[in-house]
Amino acid sequence: MPCFLSIRELRVLLGLIAWSLALVCRADAPEFRAFWVDAYHPGYRNAAEVSQLVADVRAAHANTIIVEVRRRGDAYYNSSLEPKSPDIASGFDPLADLVAKAHDTDQGPRLEVHAWIVCFPVWDSDTVRPSPEHVYSRHPDWLTRNDQGDTWNYKDFTLDPGHPGVQKFLYDISMDIISRYDVDGFHLDYIRYCNNTFGYNPKAVARFNALTGRAGRPPKLDREWMQFRRDQVTGLVRKIYLNAIALKPLIKISVAGNSYAPGIATLAQWPRGSAYFTTLQDWRAWLEEGMVDLVLPMDYFRAEKNADDWNRWTIFDKDNAGQRGVVIGLAHYLNNLTNALAQMHSARTASPDGNHALGLALYSYGEMATNHFSGVNYFDCLTKTTPYDSDPIFARPVPVPDLPWKIHPTTGHLKGFVHGANGEGLDGAKVTLRGPVARNMTTDATGFYGAVDLPPGKYVVVAAFRGKELPPPAEVTIKAGAVETKNFGH
Repeated sequence: MPCFLSIRELRVLLGLIAWSLALVCRADAPEFRAFWVDAYHPGYRNAAEVSQLVADVRAAHANTIIVEVRRRGDAYYNSSLEPKSPDIASGFDPLADLVAKAHDTDQGPRLEVHAWIVCFPVWDSDTVRPSPEHVYSRHPDWLTRNDQGDTWNYKDFTLDPGHPGVQKFLYDISMDIISRYDVDGFHLDYIRYCNNTFGYNPKAVARFNALTGRAGRPPKLDREWMQFRRDQVTGLVRKIYLNAIALKPLIKISVAGNSYAPGIATLAQWPRGSAYFTTLQDWRAWLEEGMVDLVLPMDYFRAEKNADDWNRWTIFDKDNAGQRGVVIGLAHYLNNLTNALAQMHSARTASPDGNHALGLALYSYGEMATNHFSGVNYFDCLTKTTPYDSDPIFARPVPVPDLPWKIHPTTGHLKGFVHGANGEGLDGAKVTLRGPVARNMTTDATGFYGAVDLPPGKYVVVAAFRGKELPPPAEVTIKAGAVETKNFGH
């Protein structure tokens, strides 16, 4: 006897087919599949570890390695600015070897390599006492302090984002790596304050008072003081971004974004969220301005304890990518295998408003490669049907996605310095830009200013310091995909 479907049943069936096809298409679509590879575990201290790392990442059908090349003021590459870590094989350059092997397609698909630096923390209880060449030893005056004058935050000694020497030093480290190594990306971690009680380095407080006309030590939650500290972090990120893409337009600049509990769901909650309020890291604004390419929110939550925080943050991440992109960060060491895989599937789904992340970043390779999951072959669980997952998350290899603002840019950028009579950068100079759009900018502690994502066309740039204009006004022509430079001086 014939079997006929009702209109309603037919619609349901067609909907299920479309949903299934969408999942298949989504699973095969380009996306970032990244492993953070930390320096506290084996992974790249010698050539054999690097070869195994590259083989493992390819076996997992991932496509991006985010490798920690600066842990706590120690270099995992050949640096003239900081001492090399003592656990690296003699004469070995981990970053150069990793780039060569990851880019070599004779053994498998090309992998992207993103150099990861820990920015402000420079010594923790897990690393050996710094050598005389270490920044901690050479510049104790650069350490941040809390409102009680302490430099130890119960985890790290940390450089102060508001100190001019710190800003220049971290910029120099970043550009040294970007200019000398063929990395596909550059990843800024701990690009924030440890919490809002810190930032009281004497030089930083003196700068704040000079810029605001105030005196004394500002209260830790003073609104002006909070914004000053956010601006120190933001200014460094913008400076690195503009100079990096001026040198290598296709390099991907990313940051690790704070997303501590409690989770937030709306933009209205952002001002009281952990990133903006506690660690003074306004990564949502960075995405909106376009001064990073990717934010990797560290949505590190235990599924059994913090499911609501996970859901809120990952929805917020997907819906607030601004002008750029978000890659969801997961910490599998906090979860059993079933829950870890479930979080990966959740991260890949659309938000209720239909927005997706650009991929996943897993923390960390070292945890996964040391049989954290009771001897289970973790990479098999990512790529094959297993009792833990009937729908393998990385069933087939895929390429990283194109970033439209890099491949087909429609805007340009502007950067420069404002110098004093003796050549030093002027802190707090005002720079105005007029043309197709208007921008008002303030120089950082080193005299740098910058504007991101400007419509092409002719502009006039004017610089002033302490109310006095620095002649002459300059004309600049902004071109799509290019970074123009205009410096000013007395």
